[in-house]
Amino acid sequence: MTHTAETLLAALLSAVPRPTSEAPKDSRGLYGLIDHTGELRYIGSTSSLAETLYKRIHQRHRTGSENSSHYFSRMYNCGRMWRDRNDPATKSDGDIAKALRNAFVADHCKAVWVPLADTLDIARLEEAVLSIAPQQAIAWNRRGMDPYAEPVDLVDATIRRLGFGQRHLAAIERQRQRFPAGAGPVSRPSVPTPLAHIAPFPTGPFRFVSASWKGSHLARSDTKTTMTQHSDTRALILTAAQRSECIALPLPESLRGGAAAKVVAQ
Repeated sequence: MTHTAETLLAALLSAVPRPTSEAPKDSRGLYGLIDHTGELRYIGSTSSLAETLYKRIHQRHRTGSENSSHYFSRMYNCGRMWRDRNDPATKSDGDIAKALRNAFVADHCKAVWVPLADTLDIARLEEAVLSIAPQQAIAWNRRGMDPYAEPVDLVDATIRRLGFGQRHLAAIERQRQRFPAGAGPVSRPSVPTPLAHIAPFPTGPFRFVSASWKGSHLARSDTKTTMTQHSDTRALILTAAQRSECIALPLPESLRGGAAAKVVAQ
């Protein structure tokens, strides 16, 4: 077999899914994880010399910790199979939930694989395959998909096979109740918070007011601007115009007489 990205991907896509327990114990290579619906969702490799296909698929992915690169554990950490491995207060119930999850994966999930010689650069071949794989076949890769909702009917079937008694049933029910909605790493785009404290721009007609200041010169590299100082009356009116309504009227009580009328007319 010629080991190109195209031929290896074709072999994975056409392989018959098998139970995870049947993965070779003496071979390394590329593999794919099949979810409970029968869809290929993850492509990986046994790039480490210490790993075999059996160890990587049946042991690591199926029974490993949920917050590492163990994708069966991560994707089915939900409902009655959920646990928080860092919570000592729920460890007893969590261990039962995890045992249920391990059995669920063995019952309802599968895998495919392509054994490769140890002399090949398996990590490079994996990278090449991932670069051309269809998106749905690598939906789990790099945590690109949120954990599933509990497949209740299939979980019930596994519970019946295991013959759980009242103690185990009570434990996994407590785990279901503890399971937070949307648990697991979820990436969501941040939504800017509206600036509700800023008043809306006023509607209707308005007029621009120009002002000049005397006695102050602002020197710039290329120009000089001369501003004229306001009279006390003009300054008070301009200050009043900074109200939230953006209008100067009614005038402040301190303004009376012809001076105010003259400034407003300007």
